[in-house]
Amino acid sequence: MNHEPIVEAKDLVKDYPKKEGFLIERRVGWNRVVDGVSFTLLPGETLSLVGESGCGKTVVARMVMTLVKPTAGTILFRGDDVFRCSPQTLREYRRTVHLVYQNPLLSLNPRRTVGESIALPIRNFGLYNTAKERAMRVAEVLETVGLNGMYANRYPHEFSGGQIQRVGIARGLASGAQVFVLDEPVSALDVSIQAQILNLLRDLKESLGLTMLFIGNNLNVIQHVADRIVVLCHGRMIEVGPTSSVFAHPLHPHTRRLLDAILSVDRAHRASTGPVARGGEVAMGREPAIGCSYAEDCPQACGECRSAVPQLRTIEAEHSVACHQIEPLTHSTKECADE
Repeated sequence: MNHEPIVEAKDLVKDYPKKEGFLIERRVGWNRVVDGVSFTLLPGETLSLVGESGCGKTVVARMVMTLVKPTAGTILFRGDDVFRCSPQTLREYRRTVHLVYQNPLLSLNPRRTVGESIALPIRNFGLYNTAKERAMRVAEVLETVGLNGMYANRYPHEFSGGQIQRVGIARGLASGAQVFVLDEPVSALDVSIQAQILNLLRDLKESLGLTMLFIGNNLNVIQHVADRIVVLCHGRMIEVGPTSSVFAHPLHPHTRRLLDAILSVDRAHRASTGPVARGGEVAMGREPAIGCSYAEDCPQACGECRSAVPQLRTIEAEHSVACHQIEPLTHSTKECADE
């Protein structure tokens, strides 16, 4: 694998104004939704951002797509800052990086056939000269994602959920995208259809060498698609590592809680004992925490956890955690009394 990153996120921060008032709003502070997130996307790998709803995953994805400008930090594309680069570099970046929505139907014009929607980026980027060449390319990418090329003449409402997700993937393939940002792409699909889309993504990754940033909170899905995982809590990175290592040896208490939740649901499903109680979702945005972002919910939190922000530390090969109570190289939890 080439170890030169295609896309690199460096110290991303995003603040939104907190306002009060009914008729006349006034800013009374800031909500920090993303706080110091950094990662690299290497050619041919799948990196997953994991966390509960409201932890900042989608905001990070929107910053990667340049749909949202970070308050601090930046996105590098082969070493160039995409928020300060030339128009030519930004154009190439937007051709290379493609966003697949959770519901692609909302991103398609209902008055256009899917063939016209797929051909639009091809024409905008000037990749093919004639309408015939563009039509051939549209049919080709539809076949690649498992749809009949003749479906190009259909309208979005004529497709099922799984089919329209394939159309969203085909749009990126048509313009030659190398990086796919997938924002919970299978969460709205039936389980059987989820498996088909995930298998398609795996096949495309292997055959075309695609790089993927997979956003999700279903760890059962993440386990089967991701090479590396970044776990977020209140917008901060709390654990980073290879998927196999994170699942086999979760280090952070929040990561363990996320894994315990899916294990509980699986056990409940097998035993048919009814619904299982789950932890509450993390609120979207808050003022920057003084200490650990998980301290308010962590049963092991101590005085140091509430007063000092933990930094990511490497515990084993490529596996890092931001927790005051994890000792490096031992996986042990130190005793920490409240102050």
